Amino acid sequence: MIKKIGFVHTGVAIADMFKPMIAERLPGVATFHIVDDSLIQDLLHEEQFTPSILKRLCNQVELAEEAGAEMIMVTCSSIAPGVDVARKMVGVPVMKVDEPMAEKAVSLSDNIGVMATAKTTMTPSVNLIQEKAAEAEKQVTIHPTLSPEAFDCFLRGDMQTHDRIVKDAAQELKGKVGVIVLAQASMGHLAEAIQEITGVPVLKSPPLAMDALVEKVKA
Repeated sequence: MIKKIGFVHTGVAIADMFKPMIAERLPGVATFHIVDDSLIQDLLHEEQFTPSILKRLCNQVELAEEAGAEMIMVTCSSIAPGVDVARKMVGVPVMKVDEPMAEKAVSLSDNIGVMATAKTTMTPSVNLIQEKAAEAEKQVTIHPTLSPEAFDCFLRGDMQTHDRIVKDAAQELKGKVGVIVLAQASMGHLAEAIQEITGVPVLKSPPLAMDALVEKVKA
């Protein structure tokens, strides 16, 4: 049984989101959090995954292993492409937060909607779903819906406008998809509203990632 898990975050808010779930779902398991918001800040500025960002992500994952983590979870979808490289640098399993969500989306429908507000998140999320579909030997059609103006509102703290824009964007997917993936944790609180609008299951990564983590810990 895994006794110690390290989490690598790109923001304090994400760490705070996971802590209550960890306390409830993984009592008795030691956990710690590494937060480096420069990763997402630089990614947003550069609009691409640079060698510097990749190097720092790998450093954080290596530090987590050095701190005794027997499993590591990277909780930011935008930097997920770097996890494939980071995995080769350590001797313990490294999870992407949105892998379980991508796998479930592929299992539920051939037509998958992907909603994001940050440009840096959309491409990694779509690529991951395509990767999981290929692993499942399944053909899927992905319908991406990007709302960058909502992300600007999120950064300003204007959640009312953010939520309105995202819900309006959900209307575009109505009748086109069998499941919707919310590519960012910042949209998770809208899952029920979007499900009411579209009439299809809406997936968010944190709870599904925790489900998968609990299974791995108990295995």
